[in-house]
Amino acid sequence: MSKTTPTIPDKYTPRQALRDREVLAAAIREKIQREKIATADIARRHTSIRAADIASIMRDDHNFGINRLHAIAEAIGLRARLVIS
Repeated sequence: MSKTTPTIPDKYTPRQALRDREVLAAAIREKIQREKIATADIARRHTSIRAADIASIMRDDHNFGINRLHAIAEAIGLRARLVIS
């Protein structure tokens, strides 16, 4: 028998989860731009958040999960509220 490398199909992500990530990333970008927060300041205050992470959000070139985005949002003073209807 020949050995094959198993492949994992792309993980399904619900559309609502994708929208939530987009909305949270947009709110982070807006707050940073509005208050002119320097990425280095955020990285200095919160060592787990690197300046490159903020830069990728600002370029809209990120693939962060919802937990990471919430951590970044908290670090800059945003609060997220979940509303289920």
